Amino acid sequence: MVTSDEYLAKLGVKLLNDLKLAMSGSGAVIVAADHSPYSTLTLKSLLEYSGKTPLIVIDAKGVLRAQPVEGVVYRRLGVGGSAYECP
Repeated sequence: MVTSDEYLAKLGVKLLNDLKLAMSGSGAVIVAADHSPYSTLTLKSLLEYSGKTPLIVIDAKGVLRAQPVEGVVYRRLGVGGSAYECP
């Protein structure tokens, strides 16, 4: 979760440190870091935070708990050289 970035701030990007607030109304999320707080997230919780379906989730680090959830399109990158689709 980005909380401070001078470059983005200069571009007018609003930075938040509350994941629920940051995801509200979002149709997609990209997890690009393997920080420990992300390991407790589930696809179901991300869908609840966004409130939109379908929700597209790209997990570039294989951090998320990827149990199938209706309304979520999940792809995990870097597994066997191709994207992994949650069954």
